[in-house]
Amino acid sequence: MSLSEEVIEQNQQKFETELLGKPLDQLEEGEGSPLSEFLKRFEQRLAECPASASTDLHNCVVGGLVDHSLRVLRNARRVVKFSPQICQGLDPKAVTLTCLLHDIGKLGTTTEERFVLNVDSYKQRRGWLYQYNPACPVMPIPFASLALLMEHGILLPAEVIRAFAEIESIQKSGHLYELSPLAFVLQTAKITAVMEEKAMDSQV
Repeated sequence: MSLSEEVIEQNQQKFETELLGKPLDQLEEGEGSPLSEFLKRFEQRLAECPASASTDLHNCVVGGLVDHSLRVLRNARRVVKFSPQICQGLDPKAVTLTCLLHDIGKLGTTTEERFVLNVDSYKQRRGWLYQYNPACPVMPIPFASLALLMEHGILLPAEVIRAFAEIESIQKSGHLYELSPLAFVLQTAKITAVMEEKAMDSQV
């Protein structure tokens, strides 16, 4: 699977609009915020970043991260709609922030990209199109996301931070019932998104 330049650009605008209310290029003077400045700074890297390093995983394509994050958000909104008892009272803005920013740590650090093109032809043939940049600190992606955002002055609501932390803990326990409603929505939406992406990959 690959994404056309047109789709990558459309996804980027959707991503910005969901977070800011409008695309970056339509912001007026005085409408800036730490989040808009962050998106400007990382605009090119965000547009190109894959969602994973290997084709055996999911959305290992240019633009894969934004594409995946938008799919997670679409799925999350369906979960909220069809699970009113669990999701009652969830703030729609918190859902948007959680879904679109939970993997933002895959960008790397301010100065270093997390995914760099793999120059090892043997690994490339086996699907490892990217390799992990050793200059980036080794930490779970949700925590890398929080660290990168905080470094740029972006303070997330407590419920979003909690959801990020719980998503990491679920990898160890596997118990969805232990999650807060927001984390439950994110985890369910992530699983569905990955399944959809792998299904699209298998059709290529």
